[in-house]
Amino acid sequence: VFWGSHGVGNFGFSNFMKKLDMICIYYKNNDPILDYCDCYNKLLLFKKINGKIYFQIREYFNQKNYYLIDVKNNLCLVRDPISILKAFLNLNRRNINFIDELEFDFNVNVFLKNRIAYVDEIGKTEKPTLNAINRVLENHGLSYYFHDVLTVKLLNIKNTYFIDMSEILYDKTYQTLCRLNTIFNIKKPNIKDSKFYKHNFGEYNTWLPIKINLFNLIRKKIIIIIDDKYKALDYKESNYIKLNKFFNFKSDKFIILLDKSDQNLFFEHTKPFKDRIKKYLNNFFYSLEKQKNIEKNKKLIEEDILLFFKNNHFLRKKFMQIMNTNHLSYIKQHRPDIVASWKYYQEFEKMCEELDS
Repeated sequence: VFWGSHGVGNFGFSNFMKKLDMICIYYKNNDPILDYCDCYNKLLLFKKINGKIYFQIREYFNQKNYYLIDVKNNLCLVRDPISILKAFLNLNRRNINFIDELEFDFNVNVFLKNRIAYVDEIGKTEKPTLNAINRVLENHGLSYYFHDVLTVKLLNIKNTYFIDMSEILYDKTYQTLCRLNTIFNIKKPNIKDSKFYKHNFGEYNTWLPIKINLFNLIRKKIIIIIDDKYKALDYKESNYIKLNKFFNFKSDKFIILLDKSDQNLFFEHTKPFKDRIKKYLNNFFYSLEKQKNIEKNKKLIEEDILLFFKNNHFLRKKFMQIMNTNHLSYIKQHRPDIVASWKYYQEFEKMCEELDS
């Protein structure tokens, strides 16, 4: 069983598990009966094919079903709570004009400019705002983002193996997965896949994937897909072909895909327009990087959050209460060394002690 709060690296971890042929099962319908039946049937199916399975808990829903889980060993992913707040405030969300499909030759800069939004107190905004902290500290936000101890109360847990998010970043990821191979008997990672394990899977989250419809160019509805190169695991090789070599595109960031059922039409009708398509794609990638960096410069940092709490007595005390009551008591009991390593939370506790004692 794998569990933990949001904003702790779940997305990257899930991709690492997929690379190691681990099959994920999770509750997704928010209906206890439907989810129980769905998970039960999947367990039976994967048992027949001798698949390696892990059960993922990322939501504080379906509580009755959680009571039925009896697990000897489980894995909990954790992170400095101030950094979790930062992740919530900076998370890319779909803006109001977000679309999945782009018509060929449409102005890429216009398409990308308002693609991303951020959360504010009641809706969405054009840049991250500290006022959104009010939202996450409401009851729904509490159970949605900070629920470690709440989950512990529901699971029949024997032993918990904690991983701090810093242990699945960049050069540390490979060594961490090797440890999991020993502890949980999962597949050992291949050292040849080191680039994959160093990848930031959230870098192009919400930006990609993008579908580009070539109808305006060739009068045939053929769609090519642009996505993060290291998310290629999401596309079965039996269904898609890669066009990177066809366009002589050597980027190690992106992948260009085509549905295999369209390949005959594609190569028949696009040959005269190959250079034109390539030029449009290169412009797309350039504009994507440019706009992504614009958004990156809007991001808040942990020091911004600490200053906000310093100047807001009510929310500072409320956040401290949430951490002590519903988030940190379990890890403080079993891994106080991890808590002590959290630079920003230690600064937050010191601030509270100085200002509120």
